[in-house]
Amino acid sequence: MANTLTLTDEFNVDSKLLYEQFLDLRKYGVYHPVMTNVKVILDDTPKFIEYEIDEIVKVFGFITIHPNYKAKVYEIEKGKHLQYTSQVKPSVFLTIDLYFSENSGNTKVDEHISVTGNEIITTIFLGMLKKAHLGLFQNLKESLRSRTGNDSVKLKLCHSYS
Repeated sequence: MANTLTLTDEFNVDSKLLYEQFLDLRKYGVYHPVMTNVKVILDDTPKFIEYEIDEIVKVFGFITIHPNYKAKVYEIEKGKHLQYTSQVKPSVFLTIDLYFSENSGNTKVDEHISVTGNEIITTIFLGMLKKAHLGLFQNLKESLRSRTGNDSVKLKLCHSYS
């Protein structure tokens, strides 16, 4: 059974600039609060790029773990839809679909996260993902502000579990 989370974010920046930060997981990892190392292990462009990722994560706020896993990035529709997939643990599979749309100079990102596996484990994992991704978007927002000199870069977060 899958647990899901949806985050919707709106940035006052060019969609191409924002999209590029998500397309390359090495760039993405710079903003991600728990990723410590991201390296390309297989570039099979245009099909996908596979990465190896190291993280440092606090479970329940005090148990430190050091996950290492592989993730693939698929460019489903250039400039509009990316998909990340990962067998995070033997019994936990992660799919993230990112949709980008631009309207009046703002870029909206809809992130749909689906985790399949044991319901207790996936619920805990989804909670950790939510915290990490809220941090990721905040870090990205701050970086874009400083790089573009645009103090009106905004972040709007909506989330729902289903």
